[in-house]
Amino acid sequence: MKQTIYAFMLAAAGYITASTSAFANDYSAQIEAVKATAETNQAAVAAAVIAVAAVSFGLGLLVRWLR
Repeated sequence: MKQTIYAFMLAAAGYITASTSAFANDYSAQIEAVKATAETNQAAVAAAVIAVAAVSFGLGLLVRWLR
């Protein structure tokens, strides 16, 4: 009985190991594409924040000048 349980456990471990390696995919190309997109978005957000700050500073100066 013990040998049957051990044999079953070893077979299950072998199956899990084999199926894990069989289903493993290489996603490095997709990860690099997403990384490039994220860097582009980050640069766009930084530029937008700087633009909003510059516009609000300019409007503040204009309002002070008009008073």
